[in-house]
Amino acid sequence: MNSGKRLNTDPGGTDLQKAIDLANLSRPEPIIEEEANAYGVDIPFITSSGHLTGQNPEILTSTSNARDASQFITEKSLCRNREELVQSLAILQEALAAGRALAGRPSEAIPTATVNDGVPIPEDVVVQEYVSGWDHSVVVIEVGDCPVALAPERYVYPKGFTPYVDYLTFEVKFHPETHELAVQAFHANKMASQTWCNVDIRVPPPGQGEPVVLEVNSMPAVFLPRDHEWEDVTIRESFPGGHRALINTMIASHLLRRRAHEEKLNRVAEVYDNVSPKYDENIVKVTRLPAIYRKILARVDLSQGTILELGAGTGLFGRALAQEMQQRATPPDSDSDSASSNNQTPFPFSSSSSSSLSPRPYSITGIELSQGMAEKCRQTGVYEKIHHGAVQAIPPTPPVRSHSQFVGVVLFASG
Repeated sequence: MNSGKRLNTDPGGTDLQKAIDLANLSRPEPIIEEEANAYGVDIPFITSSGHLTGQNPEILTSTSNARDASQFITEKSLCRNREELVQSLAILQEALAAGRALAGRPSEAIPTATVNDGVPIPEDVVVQEYVSGWDHSVVVIEVGDCPVALAPERYVYPKGFTPYVDYLTFEVKFHPETHELAVQAFHANKMASQTWCNVDIRVPPPGQGEPVVLEVNSMPAVFLPRDHEWEDVTIRESFPGGHRALINTMIASHLLRRRAHEEKLNRVAEVYDNVSPKYDENIVKVTRLPAIYRKILARVDLSQGTILELGAGTGLFGRALAQEMQQRATPPDSDSDSASSNNQTPFPFSSSSSSSLSPRPYSITGIELSQGMAEKCRQTGVYEKIHHGAVQAIPPTPPVRSHSQFVGVVLFASG
């Protein structure tokens, strides 16, 4: 709920796409306001001065997360006065610190972009009007060069729901207006050739305004365990062929665009080359990757056979697998203290300890785009082979494999 945009949803409206385009908060505020005025589009009020009042609450969040701009929104993000703004900003600054450091921009080096009610606001933070309503999420899949909006998911808040404690469920519904809005957002945010996205839309009560595009996420939350499901529901229920067909569609779309995206892949590789020295140190701080890997290893028997890992990174999954196999091979009463310690440390294997492991009944091969990450992965000693290059361009080796594993890499594989 960070970047709302009041929209003209008339199918014949000429300004719909331009209105949604204004949702890109990475651009300077004066440009957003200038374009809004030029096209007569009503957008949430973004203040650079004045005072907060309870009648006009504002929402504070980060603009730095391409996957999900609402990741850092908490129960403290809604600000009704200056005191709450100061408190919310302090919490957000703490949450952003690890990611800023990973990008080589410590918090103290982030310049001030604006001042709200006398409070300096960093350039990667935005304060704007809070828009109330019922949240919907629409996954858009690019089939060839045609974006197809799937059935919208509407958040269902059960009776007695406690925010930030209870889990949300989804009710799959279809409405032509949200369908059209999502496709327009796909185009306006230049998502063409990105294969997919999901569009978060807030719908106010009847008669109280038009639907508002909150954000366009470049990486839908899919291929996750059942108890972590989000967009997996709509893929399974409304995309013909489900997840298997989605993978085939993504591969086919890539083959049509491969040459045009070589430059983009090089830029992605460069970013990960730069962060590879401290990737292991920071990844546990900013993601749930350790918990997801543990769930995978608990539910899938990978103790034998061959594994192909797409986007191997620094070898975190391979090390977690080696740790799991080592714990299974250790008698329960022989080293309980060590096992307990390992449970607390998600990826304890260094390159020296991993390379000395005894022969394993399984083999794991990795493909990694970044040279820096691939080199780190090789140093773990748990991979039979690491291929350096794009996962779409390198044929899997060996040709016959028992398992394939990837988490998150499809964000870049789609291009």
